Amino acid sequence: MSVHFGFPPSSLFILDQAQIKLTIPTHQLAKFGISTAFYTITLHLRVSLVAIFIYTTVVLLLNDMDRRRHGMPWAINHMRRHDTFYTVLVEGLFCRGGQITSYMSKFYEVIDTAIILAKGRQASLHHIYHHAGVILVSWALVRFEYPPALILFFLTAGVHALKVSSNKYTYYALISIHVAVPQSAKAVMTVIQIVQFFIDLIVCPSYLFVFYDIPLHYARCTDYREMGDTLDTRASRDAGTNGQSYCDIRTVGCMNKSHTSVAWLGIIFILSLTWMFLQFFRSTYLQAAKKKTP
Repeated sequence: MSVHFGFPPSSLFILDQAQIKLTIPTHQLAKFGISTAFYTITLHLRVSLVAIFIYTTVVLLLNDMDRRRHGMPWAINHMRRHDTFYTVLVEGLFCRGGQITSYMSKFYEVIDTAIILAKGRQASLHHIYHHAGVILVSWALVRFEYPPALILFFLTAGVHALKVSSNKYTYYALISIHVAVPQSAKAVMTVIQIVQFFIDLIVCPSYLFVFYDIPLHYARCTDYREMGDTLDTRASRDAGTNGQSYCDIRTVGCMNKSHTSVAWLGIIFILSLTWMFLQFFRSTYLQAAKKKTP
């Protein structure tokens, strides 16, 4: 089998309306203790859309409530258990893998918003968009078995769990248990996330340009090769009925039409996040540093 690179056909960019049958990874589900019924239900598009609608509606209502309370913290506003638990959780996802659990963790991550609101602060549009969008994109990655999905999930888990000194959840977990962390760690954390987005923008569409050759009749190719010939010899090319080779080769791509749709969804989402994070970094750190400079 040979691998080569090229431009994807134009037909690949047409949205595929065909219903793709859901593949149920029984062995992987058993490893994580997830039932097939639960897996099937959660991968319905309606579940993700309803979750996004409920999340957005509730957050906007609580934002308004916090505004009327003048930023007064709630009675329960501690996040120690959440940040410590999530730091361990994403590290486990990074080490053990599992697209399913990575997708499920996106629903748990909305607790971040609850913590912000419980402290009497406003959840920004950037924050709401990030958490709502990642649920939909993660659903698409898993539902349509997007080839680079595992790489993207590992990158996300790595950013969240491995960069201990500047990791989002590790940073806040250390703060919650009164461990001194330099303020610059927060800026580094933002830079790491921006770098991750640029890597995602490279990985996400890269599979569109990868193709490989496969034999149409594997058994016949194997038998013919045992005769001591190769696919590159003239005998191999000219042999067969009506000038056809005994070993017909078909070139296929790593992406189908559904994968292309997922790629466009991911690219648009990541580009918007990158722009938002760059704006946040500029206004929070660069402009703030200029104001402090005499």
